[in-house]
Amino acid sequence: MFKTVFAADIGSKCIKCVARGQVAAEETAIALEAGAKLTVAAAGNAALLHRSGVIRPVRDGAAANTRMLALLLGRLACEKTGKRTTASIELHAAIPHMLPTVKQNALKQAARLAGFRALQVHDPLLMGAIGADADLFSDRAHMIVNIGAETMTCAAFANGGMLWQGFSNEGSAAVDRAIQNWFRDEHRLLIGERMAEIIKQNLNKLSFDIEGRSADDGLPQTVRANGAELRAAAQRGQTALIRFVKDAVKALQPEAAADLLDTGITLIGGGALQFGLAECFSRELPEIPILTAKNAVTAVADGMNAVIFKKESRVTAFKKLFTEIGAARPSATAAEASV
Repeated sequence: MFKTVFAADIGSKCIKCVARGQVAAEETAIALEAGAKLTVAAAGNAALLHRSGVIRPVRDGAAANTRMLALLLGRLACEKTGKRTTASIELHAAIPHMLPTVKQNALKQAARLAGFRALQVHDPLLMGAIGADADLFSDRAHMIVNIGAETMTCAAFANGGMLWQGFSNEGSAAVDRAIQNWFRDEHRLLIGERMAEIIKQNLNKLSFDIEGRSADDGLPQTVRANGAELRAAAQRGQTALIRFVKDAVKALQPEAAADLLDTGITLIGGGALQFGLAECFSRELPEIPILTAKNAVTAVADGMNAVIFKKESRVTAFKKLFTEIGAARPSATAAEASV
């Protein structure tokens, strides 16, 4: 029987959606319109995000507002699949296994409230590795680091299995907080999350005008900062991200850690695109190649797209696995039956 499938990589700031074999990124936000009307603040409604009344239902990688997240998932699923209701839609969600059980259950509860036909859970690190074209079946260990807005996950793969995985509550938002603290301490200027995010996206500029409120008299104020100062502010937050990855490398077995000298570390997730972040990793881990996936933002969604909608890739993966371990090459029918 034909079924409609909608897949989602649910982030604190962005939901990567997969439907009909297509990947799209949408804001994880709902805007409260006049008359208490709720509008999904998707890419086409980006202007809604810059005013008050915006609800962000996901915080720290979990559902902070379960009912609003259910509404958002339902609206996006119907929009992307062309269905009028979610009753016939099967939801595939990327939920980290190392996320605390309470937070996992909150995300699953949101899916149930949205009225989906069924729920399937996928490991975002595994999906991200597939989406980034990592060689999971090599006998040499390879590390994948997924940098989200408010969480960070990491795993090492070899021989088709996961050797180690880790989870941190520090994400790219740590850089936002470091920037806010820097301007408060150095310039007595208070800035909000949105201005900190804008600064983070302009770290390559020679100079930039920072708008905020004076910490002394409370009045609006503009401060011009040079690029070196912006990057110094951001590096305070990047230190926490680098520390997590260094601890992950130290947790590996000696042989697996040595493999990284050749295979390197691949960065995925929206936070991986921060200006200068890969260079900071390279300075702290000078002998390990640091690679940023070309599709870093959508790597997890691309992996889900390959596994769910392009089933021939799963057959290829199974054939490769059986070849690597020296077993007989299975037929396509047998591989599909084993998935």
